[in-house]
Amino acid sequence: MTPRGSTGFLHDEIPYLRIGEGPPLLMVQGLTPDHDIPKGWQRRMALSYATPLAPHFTVYAVNRKRGLRPGESMSDIAATW
Repeated sequence: MTPRGSTGFLHDEIPYLRIGEGPPLLMVQGLTPDHDIPKGWQRRMALSYATPLAPHFTVYAVNRKRGLRPGESMSDIAATW
């Protein structure tokens, strides 16, 4: 059986894929080309590294927040929080 997980947006702007039960564990993915919930191969990759942790944690695999501008740096992103 392939794990499916659930999806949504943290604070209405940070896409996530959630799987598992237990204390929360945040997994920050590398910068992907999309600002959205992982689909296709990106979803399969996120599930492949989150699934082994799922029996012990509620794993949140997060992506870049929506609305980032092209070329926006990590410093720019940090300044908005």
